[in-house]
Amino acid sequence: MKIKQLSLTILLPVLFYSGCLPVTTKKVNTEVHYREPQVDLDLTFAVQSRGGQPGAIRVAGVVVKDSTLDSRIKIEQEGGVGFSGGRATVNKEYLPKLKEHVEDADAVRNFINENTLVAIGCDAKRVANLALRNSSRVIATPTANANGVLEIEANMIVLCNELKLEHAHILILNSDKLMLMNASYTKIGLIGFIVIKTNKLGLFGKNMIYTTAPTASSSFFSAESIQLDVIQDLAGDGTLLLKSSGPDYKEDKFSTPK
Repeated sequence: MKIKQLSLTILLPVLFYSGCLPVTTKKVNTEVHYREPQVDLDLTFAVQSRGGQPGAIRVAGVVVKDSTLDSRIKIEQEGGVGFSGGRATVNKEYLPKLKEHVEDADAVRNFINENTLVAIGCDAKRVANLALRNSSRVIATPTANANGVLEIEANMIVLCNELKLEHAHILILNSDKLMLMNASYTKIGLIGFIVIKTNKLGLFGKNMIYTTAPTASSSFFSAESIQLDVIQDLAGDGTLLLKSSGPDYKEDKFSTPK
């Protein structure tokens, strides 16, 4: 018995290494299979083909009381028209922001004691009367610089009728007194903004500042923003409409899913 066990003990390793015993091996699959992510083209198109967003509108100063805007100033915003024909809902980050406190109010302090007057769109007789009444010196309207920045600074700025401000991607108005007399300004663009900062705002007649944007093949574009800061006083029985509309969607040959 011992001899048989000993023989078997010696024989098994020999058979194993000689390949005479069957050896079962399991092949491991090491191939990596790439699975292309599934994209819902209809959903992507639906998102991209909505209308764009309006510009953000921010108003601060004495024209805001307890988070309520003075009744003489109105804000209107609307999303652009999408592929389906409906307007885009205005996103939260673009909704109007109202504040009683004006940041950087000292920016117009230097113009309090100046006797300068800039008038745009007003007839000569009105400008002469205003200059005489306020002992002001009429200065020429500046033009936009090479970067498209138009900065108008004076003790008094008077805007009348339909305004044409050529090549002004960015419009900045700083004054001690700003008078709007049936003034209307429409700005079409995607890359600029409007900032108006004044100690005293006078409203006469119906006035409007409006930003919109060219049609676009994506909903990710928005119109330009408007900021109005009135530090000390609001006068006059006129009104001011601050309005912004997002760009409408315009289909191009790459827009719709195939």
